[in-house]
This record gives sequence, C-alpha cells and structure tokens, in this order.
Amino acid sequence: MSDLQCAATFLVLDDDSPGTDERQLEGVTAQLAEQLAGRRVAKVLASPSMPQLARAARIAEHLGVTSESAPGLDEGPLFRQAVEDAADVYRGEAVLLVAPLEVVRAALGLATAPAPGELVELQVDADGWLVRQGGSGETR
Repeated sequence: MSDLQCAATFLVLDDDSPGTDERQLEGVTAQLAEQLAGRRVAKVLASPSMPQLARAARIAEHLGVTSESAPGLDEGPLFRQAVEDAADVYRGEAVLLVAPLEVVRAALGLATAPAPGELVELQVDADGWLVRQGGSGETR
C-alpha cells in the first residue's frame, strides 16, 4: 500500500565553499532564488557548521523564509535520519537543505557531484526516497 500523505520535498544545495567572498555569495543566492521562483519554499535547513549556517541565513532572507540548523546534515551516517526527521515535519512542503558536498554525495549515493548551483531534489515519504539529479529520478 502506498503512503497516503504528501511527500516532503527537499532541494539539496551542496555547499563546499566556505571561502566564498561576499560578491560570489550574493551571485549564488540570486541565482538560487531565480531557480526557485516557481516553488514555495517553507524553510531553509543547514548543517550546523558556520559556513553553511551563514549561507542558509542569507538564502532564507532572500527567499523571505527562516533558516535553522539541522544537526546531522553534516555527518554522513546521520544525514538520512536528519532528512527523515525533517520529512515528518514538512509533509507536502518544499525545504531547501544546505549541506557539505561529500556528505550529500555519500548519503544519497550520487555517482557524480552536482554541478555548481545544481539542486538535487529528494521526495521523501513512507514509501522511500526518490532522488532526482539533473532531471533523472531514482528511487532509493
């Protein structure tokens, strides 16, 4: 039997650029806001490290939503549990996740890293995870 509740949608932005200068950060934020123009993002969650928290706060401000730390998004073994916990809270909504590239790749089993600025989309419900990268989808 399939899950009768709406899936939570996570848009994962890998963030491995703690040295990004202010102008680059503003450009990435504007590009991301443009990519998300047709979507309603309810929240921005970030790994607890300072670079990701700062980036998340800037993006959330640009999108007109709030951001917060989500412990586990920066730790491979805990990433999936952090996402599952958030899925319970954000059923039927879209949430932007900001996490380190290598953690995202390992946790989602991505063969290749997302291109700069590319969002990986996750849909999470009781039936499992659907991962979309670059237009293709794979159930995990």
